[in-house]
Amino acid sequence: AGNRMVRKVMLSTNFVTRVAGIFSNFVPSLNVDGTPALNASFNYPYFLDVHPTSGDIYLWCDLENKLRLISAADSKVYTAAGSGTYADSGDGGSATSASLKDVRSVKIAASQNRVYLGITAGPSSPSPTPSPSSCPAMSTCTRWARKSNR
Repeated sequence: AGNRMVRKVMLSTNFVTRVAGIFSNFVPSLNVDGTPALNASFNYPYFLDVHPTSGDIYLWCDLENKLRLISAADSKVYTAAGSGTYADSGDGGSATSASLKDVRSVKIAASQNRVYLGITAGPSSPSPTPSPSSCPAMSTCTRWARKSNR
């Protein structure tokens, strides 16, 4: 419960502005695709990155197991990657059908048109080494093999 928002701080003015999400004391809806960003509820938004050219925000919502896209073009929320299932599968398939878990960082590589997810190895994984994934926006998801799996 509580604060489920994305805010930006304008360093030149020290003003804080809500960009997306609502203050919520209830369990948020997991189906926010197409919802205006200021009306969307997120379930534990943790990591994000902003596209340097488009201004799109990619936001990992931990308890949703989804990478959300907050579009700068229409100010709406979309699923960029993740089916919502807490698992580690879907390499080579649709990014929105992939099962993702334990994401601990989000980084945009604008020149490659990719979003990279830093994924920690879960209990069933053979190695504690972080395993980055790259998900071209709204396309396919490919996970790099862990060292022990090469």
